[in-house]
Amino acid sequence: MSRPEVSKERRHQILDAAEKVFARNGFAESRMEQIVEESQLSKGAIYWYFKSKDEIIAASLARMFERSLQDVAEQLESDRPVVERIMTVARCATEQVRNARQVAGVELEAYAMAARNPSIRRSARGYFEAYIDAFSRLIADGVEKGELRPVDPRKAAISGVALFEGLTLLWVVNPDLDFEEVLNHAAGLMLAPLITSTAPHTRSRETHVR
Repeated sequence: MSRPEVSKERRHQILDAAEKVFARNGFAESRMEQIVEESQLSKGAIYWYFKSKDEIIAASLARMFERSLQDVAEQLESDRPVVERIMTVARCATEQVRNARQVAGVELEAYAMAARNPSIRRSARGYFEAYIDAFSRLIADGVEKGELRPVDPRKAAISGVALFEGLTLLWVVNPDLDFEEVLNHAAGLMLAPLITSTAPHTRSRETHVR
């Protein structure tokens, strides 16, 4: 394994450990020593990659954001019907939520930190702007191809992101919520009025996350 690959693997190892510590203790009560112990790496190895807990928090949030952005970016390159691509993004997001159950509380804390910490707020805002921009281009592609009715792509993208983030927030405070079922229903309500009669794959089953 080359050095860059080792570095990438070590960073992920540290961030995986940190997210478990953050989920147990919260950002404020977590300590570097706990992250060192959870990662099973030396203290020196941790500090080689991250100089402080704040750097780890920022990198952890960035990693979460990057995964979501990558999902949308992949769909921008596809030539499939736009509704199908949007639901693929929703399916990927659902998988992320399902896989992140053990660190779900971290997202709530990230919002709280963004409200108090200008640096975290800038990072979060940058992510949301990038995500909304990518999602806007996906919607604009559907409008241009006649698959979606004429709408303001940015406003539609903001509505979609708000819907998903709102459902995620509800799921964090109420883990018994059937996230996938509710997302399917919400996505159908949002997309149904936008789909044109001439769009391919307009049947209701196409607006289902599964």
